[in-house]
Amino acid sequence: METIHLKKITDFYFLLEQEEFGKSNRNSSLAFFSVYLEDFKNEFDNNLFGKDENVKRDVLRHYIFELYTVILKIKNFFDNSGSDDIYLQSFKNLNEIFAEMLNVLNLGCVKNGFDFLDIVTKLKLDQEVFDLEYYDEITKFLQIKKVKIQRNPYPLVFKDYNSFQLFKRYEERLKKSKTPLAYCSFLYWSMSNDGFIIDICKPEIFKKWLKTNLEIDLNHSLKTLDRCKTESKLAFYASEKKLFFD
Repeated sequence: METIHLKKITDFYFLLEQEEFGKSNRNSSLAFFSVYLEDFKNEFDNNLFGKDENVKRDVLRHYIFELYTVILKIKNFFDNSGSDDIYLQSFKNLNEIFAEMLNVLNLGCVKNGFDFLDIVTKLKLDQEVFDLEYYDEITKFLQIKKVKIQRNPYPLVFKDYNSFQLFKRYEERLKKSKTPLAYCSFLYWSMSNDGFIIDICKPEIFKKWLKTNLEIDLNHSLKTLDRCKTESKLAFYASEKKLFFD
């Protein structure tokens, strides 16, 4: 399947790579962003419309893989580029486009009954590539010096690196708990309500992630917060949260 608009963004990468992205063609290239997203949405919807489930799954897999490839190329170029203002503004615009495209693909998965995170996992893609917060943060530091930024390894589950670190504080407790369903349910709803687990990571997706990454297999649906919270759990969570968030 040909994805014309993704090829355009790939071609834009090659302009950067070949150092041809100067002031002379920057404005025309950035002007393309204003119409790019609407074209992408229309193309994406047209490729899904009226198709059977298997075809839709293949379409979603194709788009996710293509977007992953483009983001990876841009990031690799970006990590090795200089601190030229021309590049920095370009990356800012690209980052906004990538964020909107990810939202389109996530919504497409939800509407058609597919799990975005599950597709990413089965394609064996590095979730860190989708960590656009890291991509945005590093632009703020590139003009000053190269710095090592802690990266969120699961941006499709956790909001940021600190959110992931908060979860890590519970990892051994979850594995050793005699009531893992209650404990996992409490942690999921507490972190979700605080915004530390992102909106698209619904309870069933979180359960799959636990099974895949921690080998915690929950046989039942997550409990509601009021059925699994206790005073001791609330107190411990509040103290642990203070280690990472004011």
